[in-house]
Amino acid sequence: MQSQQVTDAEASATVREVLIIEEDWQIQLIEFIKEFKLPPHVDPKSAEAARIIRHSKGFVLVSDNLYKRSTSGILMKCVTLEEGKNILKEIHEGVCGNHAASRTLVGKAYRSGFFWPIAISDAEDLVRR
Repeated sequence: MQSQQVTDAEASATVREVLIIEEDWQIQLIEFIKEFKLPPHVDPKSAEAARIIRHSKGFVLVSDNLYKRSTSGILMKCVTLEEGKNILKEIHEGVCGNHAASRTLVGKAYRSGFFWPIAISDAEDLVRR
């Protein structure tokens, strides 16, 4: 009985860390553009499948790198969410200390040739801090 109490006490004292791995937002688009393959959990007749198909039309693969075609026809390199946050941070805290508004930061990142889907919300979070 005492050994059971010890293991319960040890178990409650154990700290558990959970690692959350986010799927790269580019994977679905790259797979669809390369192989016309939808993710396994997506029904081909669903609204999500239609969204992926429609969304993929604005992107192009160049040497296995994903680029978004801007409205002016310029290709913007797609980056991971983490890389995007780092780009915004570098622009915001840059050499000249350019502490600009969130939309201005995103505009500068886009004009520099980078794209990720949640750039505006990332910039808003950065400016709030």
